[in-house]
Amino acid sequence: MRSHLSSLLRRTTPKVEILPEVVDALRNGCPVVALESTIVAHGMPFPGNFSLASDVADLLRSKGVVPATIAIKDGVFRAGLHQDEILDLAKAGEEGRATKCSTRDLPLIGAKLSANRRGGEEGVLWGATTVA
Repeated sequence: MRSHLSSLLRRTTPKVEILPEVVDALRNGCPVVALESTIVAHGMPFPGNFSLASDVADLLRSKGVVPATIAIKDGVFRAGLHQDEILDLAKAGEEGRATKCSTRDLPLIGAKLSANRRGGEEGVLWGATTVA
């Protein structure tokens, strides 16, 4: 029974990945700003959305602040994205690969994106977060 429960928990526990840059900043007491990802996926057309996201990240870094864009990538909750991931997220909204989600939607969207990935969907699937 115990091994069955342990196996079940491993399959249903959501995955969370934090970018090493964000982990290091938090560990060292440096400022970190969480950025929603809906503006990147849905708020502006490509490539303006990617330029805006890059400009905001550059501005924060110039002030000694680490940006941490929050999103769900293929069912994995992410705090901080690499530049190539932000580029993909910026394209995903127009390509129909990004779902807008607020706090109440996170468990459902996370599970849905994870299930779609296991089912072999083409391309990376995103959950774009918003402050709600």
